[in-house]
Amino acid sequence: MMAKQQKRVVKAAPSASLSSRSSGMFGAKKYLLMRAMLAVLIGMTLFMQMMAWSLVAEKEQRQNTDSRKLTIIDDERIKNQNPHLTRSFVPVAADGLQMYTREMARRAIRSVPWTCGDERVVIDTLTDFRPIFSFVHVFKTAGSTLRDFFKRYSLICRKSWMTLISCSEVKSSSIRANEDWKRCRVKEVVNGRQINILDNVDDAKAEIPYPTVNNTVLRESIDIYGGHIRIGSGDFIHGGSTATGSPAQPPPVRHIVFLRDPMTRFVSGILYEQKKGTMKEGDTDLTGTVKLIKKRVRGSRKANEYWKKSTKYLLTPVQSENIANMTVAMNIGLTLEETRAYAQALTAIHNLVHYNVIMGMAEHMAQSMTILRHALLSDRFTDDDRREYVDVLFESYGNERSMEKNDERSNDRPKEKINLSERDGVSTALVLGELKKDDDFMPIFQEYVKYEQMINDFATEMHQMQFEEAKQKSLSKQ
Repeated sequence: MMAKQQKRVVKAAPSASLSSRSSGMFGAKKYLLMRAMLAVLIGMTLFMQMMAWSLVAEKEQRQNTDSRKLTIIDDERIKNQNPHLTRSFVPVAADGLQMYTREMARRAIRSVPWTCGDERVVIDTLTDFRPIFSFVHVFKTAGSTLRDFFKRYSLICRKSWMTLISCSEVKSSSIRANEDWKRCRVKEVVNGRQINILDNVDDAKAEIPYPTVNNTVLRESIDIYGGHIRIGSGDFIHGGSTATGSPAQPPPVRHIVFLRDPMTRFVSGILYEQKKGTMKEGDTDLTGTVKLIKKRVRGSRKANEYWKKSTKYLLTPVQSENIANMTVAMNIGLTLEETRAYAQALTAIHNLVHYNVIMGMAEHMAQSMTILRHALLSDRFTDDDRREYVDVLFESYGNERSMEKNDERSNDRPKEKINLSERDGVSTALVLGELKKDDDFMPIFQEYVKYEQMINDFATEMHQMQFEEAKQKSLSKQ
């Protein structure tokens, strides 16, 4: 833009001397050169940081002598089950990205040591801390259904569940200082430790005993917490930073993350905004919605923007703040947008591996519930009735349609839930079907979500490994 402005000045002043013209051209070239050098410098810095993380993970993995150790790319059974995954979307350490192994999958889904129905506190011998789970609700990934699931699970097994809202922008300084988490609110708490109701789970009333949340509340009173929060928000729950965990020595707070096909999530998000009335642009029928999505995607790509919604939750509070500060301090322009999107995707993948998250996929709820069942239950129950209730719980939420029933306003029965993303004969599937008919638009759409796709494909591989481990362990119990 500056170069163009300088050219206009030259044309508007034809009497300018040759030396002044040369000076203007030299200044424009110098500006472009400095901009290019800045881009290279930032790219190299981010690349070196990613490589450092990768080398640490690789060193830890070399120390693991388990004979069943397999990398994503090496596990032929999983590759055959997912033929659509190409090497470009299956990152391994040799490519500067993370590796994930069967041993890590086994550790991720290890059974919690508590007994379902026993409210007493236990210690996880692997971490030497009380087990705490953090559900990271990524936008449009069946989160409302899963929050309902955790609420019911907590009542049946006599554990405590806390729903958090507006927490994705919580300040890392308030977390580290053990202050109340700024910009974060408690929506409800269900404390199964204090109430022992089994036949009337639907009648249990949620409370708001804490006006806000902090590390002390979570450490002393909560077994499972979740909502729109960032991964790693619980790194200081047990006092000093516990962010130094690794797949070999996992962080005490165990993370649960669900993801979903990026295009599906994007379309579902548009329908959700239309239904809530937060989006006034265009008609809300099928034709109008398709037109609106095409306009948005094309406009974003024209501005060299990429969709990276999941990084709002898959970057830690500190990482998010560092990237924001770098953007402001260095005044990064649109020409560096892809570098930034790529770096954020790499960091998100690193976090999935570093925290060794329990990985669910909204399209595969049955498999995801198999994984969650193995992680949340030790196969110890205080009574047979509780075991039967648990069986019904996991079976009902493992129904593939349960993730489509997704509305915070409805009652607790998943089969009766109404999907805010489907209305007036317009559904996510119908809109996607119309978009896919446009051969000119789809490559643009794919480019727009490609870094979300990169994260999603890596997560799918993690999910498949964890499901294989959970299935194998389930068979061994029979």
